[in-house]
Amino acid sequence: MQTVAMGWLMLELGGTPFDLGLINFAQLVPILVLGVVGGAVSDRVNKRWLLIAAQSGAAAINLLIALLTLAGLITIPTLIVLAFISGLASPFVWPAFQAIIRELVGPDELRKAIALNAGRFNLARILGPTIAGGLVAVVGTAGCLIVGSVALSGVVFTVWLVRYDPPPLGPQLEWVQAMTEGLRYAWRDRQIRAYLLAAGAIGLLAMPYQAFIPAYSRDVLSAGPEALGLLFTSVGIGALLGAISSGIRFATKRPLSSSFAFLVSTGIGLGLYTVGGSLIVALIGLMLVGLGSIGFLATANASVQLLAPHAVRGRIIGIWITVNAGLMPIGSLVFGRVAEFSGLQLVSIIGAVGCMIVALLFAMVLKTSLRQEIRPV
Repeated sequence: MQTVAMGWLMLELGGTPFDLGLINFAQLVPILVLGVVGGAVSDRVNKRWLLIAAQSGAAAINLLIALLTLAGLITIPTLIVLAFISGLASPFVWPAFQAIIRELVGPDELRKAIALNAGRFNLARILGPTIAGGLVAVVGTAGCLIVGSVALSGVVFTVWLVRYDPPPLGPQLEWVQAMTEGLRYAWRDRQIRAYLLAAGAIGLLAMPYQAFIPAYSRDVLSAGPEALGLLFTSVGIGALLGAISSGIRFATKRPLSSSFAFLVSTGIGLGLYTVGGSLIVALIGLMLVGLGSIGFLATANASVQLLAPHAVRGRIIGIWITVNAGLMPIGSLVFGRVAEFSGLQLVSIIGAVGCMIVALLFAMVLKTSLRQEIRPV
């Protein structure tokens, strides 16, 4: 809901496609700068209390955006600054949230738990934009933002209710040494390195398409907030299917093959979304994008966590989040400028071709492991 409302609010304030990319950059650039630090912090402190503190701060900032919008005081620079401040919670929330899943369920059920969590997250992506599109049309962006802020407060309360016995914290190394150890381990493990590089490339080339959906809805499809909600909902439905697919037997037994298929699906979906020119084709393309991107990220996330030992898991996840979500704002900023001068559709074309190249390189780098994986058991 917040994503839809803030994107539409930017357009209401007279923002351009570059401004949409800029606000996405502001929200996610803290992950690029602080993702590894956040992972190191999650290895050193109680993850539950870290989640509560960081999410409480994000909820407060988002409520402030809503109140300023209601008062008519919000401007494009103010919105970008507050989006950046709100985004400061992400590099601490995301590594802690991912690592705490394994602490709650253990390694044997990790792939299923991550698939379930991705399904839960993407079910919200289906319902949220649909509700947001209606709310923006009826009560405006301010009302939608207020409801979203209340919902985020519910996340804080839910985490507070969780009770479990966390494993002992890892050795308390000096900060630079701790982060260097995580980076060194990630680079030395061949599969972790391949997953990280693929996730980084997808975050840089493909995932920025999300920032430009509001402009695509208005400028290419000549549609309003209701159609915008449908476009985001289509992504969410595909993402939910991708999350479910990542937890089925084939994906858990053959994660490398599944990752390759998910990457190809993302590229095909972006291609359809780009060249279709109609709402129906755009919805089908975005559904494939959601299925492929979330299926790959859920499968890769589980694989990286299973490959990383407990002592460095938070730091490895911090690196994972940095290269995936942290590179997205760079792509959003660059592609925002490309969209202004060359059109929105070129952005998606670059993403589609990039996904196919990434899929091919992923298969080439891990070809030996892939051959072993697809042999009949």
